[in-house]
Amino acid sequence: MGGPLASILPPRNQRYAVRVISVETFPLAAGARGNWLILRVHAANGATGLGEASQSGDDAAAIQHIERLGRLLQGRHIDNVVTLIAELRPLITDQPARAALSGIEQAMWDLVGQAVGMPVAALLGGPNFAEVQVYANINRETLDRSPTSFAASAARGGGFSFSRERNGEHMDSARDHQEMRQTRGLCQPGCRPGLAALFSGT
Repeated sequence: MGGPLASILPPRNQRYAVRVISVETFPLAAGARGNWLILRVHAANGATGLGEASQSGDDAAAIQHIERLGRLLQGRHIDNVVTLIAELRPLITDQPARAALSGIEQAMWDLVGQAVGMPVAALLGGPNFAEVQVYANINRETLDRSPTSFAASAARGGGFSFSRERNGEHMDSARDHQEMRQTRGLCQPGCRPGLAALFSGT
């Protein structure tokens, strides 16, 4: 066995369970503006790895790609996540497929981490930060896109919130930041809405 995990994974005859048997998807309702698309990869020993394939622009197509990639992975041992992903990459032709592959890769790293008793961050070289700030995503629940409505959503979310998301290629910096300043001015004490820029991979 080769690859970067060879030094920490036990011999194959001792880790037969780190083998893909199926992949399933389940959308989580995130509001009227869309869902979160979660996937679960099942291993032969009953362990499961989780991944996310949201915001592809077409959840139905992403699910089809996940199912297709899952069938290709059935029976495969997770020796080297990078190699497995490289084998699948030539099949990726659009954004839903990229989201599907990303979610499956996340889930496979999750399974490897469980198999060796290490957090995924350690497998990838170690964490960069001791703590990570969490936030409430209020973008999808806010149908009325006015600063007043975003401020009301931020009050319900509490703390630090991302109230707008735009693809980085289509951001109007002056307008977005002006609206963000208006939103912050309407917020209750303790609420700190922020602006997120999303970039689609190619």
